[in-house]
Amino acid sequence: MGTGFFLIVMAMMGNLIGGLFNNPEHRIPLERLWILGVNLFAVNLVIGSLASLTSALCNRRSMAIGITFGIVAFSYLIHTLEPFWSAIKTISFLSIIHYYQPFLIVRGVSTAFHDMLILLSLSVGLWIAGMLAFTRRDISTI
Repeated sequence: MGTGFFLIVMAMMGNLIGGLFNNPEHRIPLERLWILGVNLFAVNLVIGSLASLTSALCNRRSMAIGITFGIVAFSYLIHTLEPFWSAIKTISFLSIIHYYQPFLIVRGVSTAFHDMLILLSLSVGLWIAGMLAFTRRDISTI
């Protein structure tokens, strides 16, 4: 979580510094930039919590990584196909990336607080499930 937070803050700082060389009307306002950073951090937390849950449930590291990557790739596929395929709109809420809409935040159309609440609730739920799975796991010390 610390590394993700650090990377997001550095990206935001880079955007602010790079924006100094742009016209003021082309800069992202600071209040929207913070919302973008918090929303991206919430996505980071969900994926980290999912990785914690899969690592607690699997015996092999490669299986945990594969399941986590598969879920994130499936989420990206749903998000990518959503504008082009109307049938997939019914399951688009299953995509983690569906709750990260940076273009709408930058334009000021959305504040994304509802999306962030969903992402944070999902990350807490996944993390608690992973913690419970890990504490109930039988770890032999042979």
